[in-house]
Amino acid sequence: MSFLNLRCTPASRKDALEAILVRRRTREAENYSQWQNTSHYFNEAVVRAEREKRWTSAKNYDSSMQAYDAQALDNNDREKALEVRREKLRNLLENEANEQKLVLEAINEQKKDKAAMLMRSTALKESRDRERAEMANKLLEDHFRANNADLRDMTRASGQKAVAESWDSQVDGKHKRAEEQRKQEIADHEMHAEIDKLESQVSEEASAKRLKARKEQLDGWRQQLEELHRREEAAKRLEFNEEALSRELVALDKLERERCQIEEQCKRELYGRALLHQHQAALRRRAATIQAEMEADLEWLTQVENQKTEEEKAIAARKCRERDNLAAMRELIEANLEKERKQGIEIDALESYEASRIWSKKEEEWRKEAEARQKLLQDVLEERRLQVSEQLDKNRRLQREELESREALLESLEKVSREDADENAQKTAAAKQQVQELGEQVNEKLEAKRRLQADDIAEQAAIREAEVAYEEMLRREAEKLHLSEQAIKSRVPTREQLLSTFRHKPGGNIW
Repeated sequence: MSFLNLRCTPASRKDALEAILVRRRTREAENYSQWQNTSHYFNEAVVRAEREKRWTSAKNYDSSMQAYDAQALDNNDREKALEVRREKLRNLLENEANEQKLVLEAINEQKKDKAAMLMRSTALKESRDRERAEMANKLLEDHFRANNADLRDMTRASGQKAVAESWDSQVDGKHKRAEEQRKQEIADHEMHAEIDKLESQVSEEASAKRLKARKEQLDGWRQQLEELHRREEAAKRLEFNEEALSRELVALDKLERERCQIEEQCKRELYGRALLHQHQAALRRRAATIQAEMEADLEWLTQVENQKTEEEKAIAARKCRERDNLAAMRELIEANLEKERKQGIEIDALESYEASRIWSKKEEEWRKEAEARQKLLQDVLEERRLQVSEQLDKNRRLQREELESREALLESLEKVSREDADENAQKTAAAKQQVQELGEQVNEKLEAKRRLQADDIAEQAAIREAEVAYEEMLRREAEKLHLSEQAIKSRVPTREQLLSTFRHKPGGNIW
């Protein structure tokens, strides 16, 4: 309505427009200033929130709680107070963060609505004024508590007592921690020594087992090699026996050919000297021929018997029978030979007729005896040839078996050698893998140690930063309250006190 009333005169309308422009510029300047203040406030709030988040992190909380657990049990009240203060701070930070989040969301959604921005800035200004008023009241109360003589004396006395008790508890806790650390180091040293002892014992037992297994393996290989040598010697003996039997077969064939030649020669001599008028001389020559045949048979039997005697050591079952046969045949031939010699002596005294008669009779007897003797010799040759053939077959079969056994033994030795090589390769690979794993474990331990050192450095840097922020905050608050430099010095703790506070006071790095 006032704006409508200003339309009455041009001067008043001009003044109204100027006033409106001035108010608009003023409002824009205030909005710009408010925006700058709000942005600065939000930036500071973000930095403060990050620091407070770091100060209220689980890591700092764990370190604070560990330091607190080392103190005496009479610090429960301070812990409760600390938890209350921390909870209040957490709630305050959460509320402030929520408010700032809501404000930012509202600004992003309606940043073109200046009226809404003005209302929000006004609300923020009012809330900030209220917060400043509350903070001023709190600082006034703190100033009163700090500057009141009686209260200061009481606080100093209680603080000195608490500090003394805290120092005593800290010293006791430090001694206890040192003692516990020393005991832990002793226990760790004993445990490592026991582990080293067990590992050395296990390695010695494993080495003894490996040596025993290696010795057994070498004994087995030595026995197998000895068995292989024995079988090679047996194979050589079998080859030698085969050669001897082959030579014996050749000798038997030779004896048989000689026997046939003797028979052919006897037949030729018999046909050439069969004149009747020379019966007496023919009988003597025939008797001599028969005696020569018998002596040749005896010599042949002697050779066979000698060959038999050499082989009787290996063939005990047939020795007696063959010896009996040869002895009986020898006795028969010797008896016939003795008989022929006696008859030869008697022939010299016979007449021609009697000699002719006896010639015919003796010729028949000689023929029968020759046939019997020939049959007996043929049987002996056949039996001997059969024995030699059987021995040759047996020898060849044994050679084949020895060859197969030797090949199987060599194959088993090669298999054992391959298995041993594979086992050695596996052991080498396992040793390399174990060395690699140990190297990885050492690297992991070194990396963990480096991380711990980096964490310690970061924690020390955070503590120093917190110290600087704490001192700066105290100076800034002291300047706001117009405190003197002496008051600042009296209230600002030393570096050693701060370090002791941050190290031993639960949550001390929060404030």
